[in-house]
Amino acid sequence: MNAGLAASTVTRYMNDKSGKLSVTERTLEALAVYSGIPKNVLPGQRRLPGFGESETVPYDDKQDERLPDWVLAAIQANRGNRNGVEPWLMKSWALDQLGILPGDVLMIDQNRRPKAGDIVVAQLTDPVTQRTETVMR
Repeated sequence: MNAGLAASTVTRYMNDKSGKLSVTERTLEALAVYSGIPKNVLPGQRRLPGFGESETVPYDDKQDERLPDWVLAAIQANRGNRNGVEPWLMKSWALDQLGILPGDVLMIDQNRRPKAGDIVVAQLTDPVTQRTETVMR
């Protein structure tokens, strides 16, 4: 197994019908390192519920850490001369099961109509506090 564990270490626990087997801290740590999913946290549930920091933000080259030149070149090539196509930085783990991790850059085309299965950006506003959070789903 690529996590550095014997396959039986994982399958023994997964196939246990008695519920009496436990997983060692070493096994949890190896799986967390391999998968990128922190131990003791369900995928996609990496923040407290409720409104908080937005999951994604537009990339701002004046405020955000400078991206490598090859990433900036890829952004420019993807954007071309199209209006409404902008790079956004993923800040949360909400799309981790799709391979999109915090720090990834996603190109958002505000002019395209989404189709079934597309990832979309939405803004949610709490009617009580009027706080707005940007999410990707």
